[in-house]
Amino acid sequence: MASRYPSPKLRAFTLIELLVSVAVLAVLMLVLTQVLSDTQTTWGRAKARTEEFREARAVFEAMASRLSQATLNSYWGYKLDINNNPVSYERQSELHFVSGPATTLLGASLPAAGHSVFFQAPLGENMGAGA
Repeated sequence: MASRYPSPKLRAFTLIELLVSVAVLAVLMLVLTQVLSDTQTTWGRAKARTEEFREARAVFEAMASRLSQATLNSYWGYKLDINNNPVSYERQSELHFVSGPATTLLGASLPAAGHSVFFQAPLGENMGAGA
């Protein structure tokens, strides 16, 4: 006599079990796709921002290099050592280029942020008493 129930070796998944597992797999794939898409977008934005900062820094360095070579009212004069002995004969200028952190150049008492660029010229010289 044959049994009405298949043996345990012939058992398989039902259609409902397969549909539920496919639905769970589809939801997991959608979530994974969304996470990967968001990660790719964030990565692209961060890379673009980094490239902008790199280009801005290169432009600032080029400007600082060119400004540091700028002179006004240049003349030839002696460079003196600490004993006022001439060391070399070089081009000098009354106008000086100054670049650095804003808090260093402006003083800590003034609120400032970032990097500053100034041209600084002496407004007068004190030649000493009796000169």
